[in-house]
Parts: sequence; structure tokens; C-alpha cells
Amino acid sequence: AAAGHAFFTTLLSDRWADVALIFALLTPAIAFQAALGLNGQAFMASGRTDLRLRAMSEMTIGWIVILIIAAPFGVAAIVAARSLFYITFIPRLGVLTKKAFNVGFMDILRCLMKPTLVSLAAALVHLFITYKFELTSPVELALALCLLLSVWLFIWVISVQGLKRDIAYLQRPNTMA
Repeated sequence: AAAGHAFFTTLLSDRWADVALIFALLTPAIAFQAALGLNGQAFMASGRTDLRLRAMSEMTIGWIVILIIAAPFGVAAIVAARSLFYITFIPRLGVLTKKAFNVGFMDILRCLMKPTLVSLAAALVHLFITYKFELTSPVELALALCLLLSVWLFIWVISVQGLKRDIAYLQRPNTMA
């Protein structure tokens, strides 16, 4: 998102420059939706389709209300409202998740905090470097790619032990049978 202008103008054309702002505003919604999107399947797998229906209904109604409020202010306001809505819906999703699993808002927050902060830090580093130095668009894209790969590596490093533990837990023989 921080390199959106260089991305859109280099890979498409200058006519796409304005899309960079829309993409940057939409990025939090995309990221949190990707991170939390599996909750519906988890609810269904646990036999709690009622919670999936409730979460989707509340999100839909909330989004319609936010859309109606933001629409008069234009596309950028709608996209920013979408991201803000996803962020503010996380606590509610935590309440619903707690009903199905022994996982609540603070657990969700702990999982999202480090990757979110690392991603924000990388975006700020990108913005600082591009502000301080006059980079060509291809160099800016290379910088963004290096920062993206660094973020992914860092997230993998901080997540791999927990993932291994969770996979081992799921692979245990079922002792209830």
C-alpha cells in the first residue's frame, strides 16, 4: 500500500495513479479480512453455524449503515469506512469466537498485534526512504518488495513455533473415540 503510486503507475499507467490512495485506504480491510476470514469455516466446523450466521448478519447490517453514512462523501470515504469498520468489528468477532472456542478478543489481538505492527513499521520505513530520497518508480517497487519479503520472513519467524505446536496438537490421535 505504501508503494501503491509507484506500483499502479509503473505496472499500469499514470492514469491509475489515483487508485493508489483507494488501495492504501482499503489495505487494512483486506488484511484483517484475510486474517479473520476463516472464522466462518471454524464456526461451521465446530457446529456453530448460528454464530457464523450471526457474525455475517451483524457485519452486513453494520456495513450497510456505514456505507449509507460514508457514501455522500465519495469513494475514498467509503473505502476508508470499510477499513475502519473491519477494525472496529474485531472485538465483536472476539465475543462470538469466545462462544464457540476458548479464544476471545485478547487472543485475537495478541495474534494480530505483532504482524500488524511489523507491517506498519515497514510501511513507515518505505515512506521515510521515499520521502528522504528521490527514487525512481522501479527502485521504489524493489524497496517495497524487499520490505514485504522482510515482513513475511519476520512473521514466519515469530509464528513458526506456534504453528508447529498447533499442527502437532491437531495431529494427536483422538482419545475420545
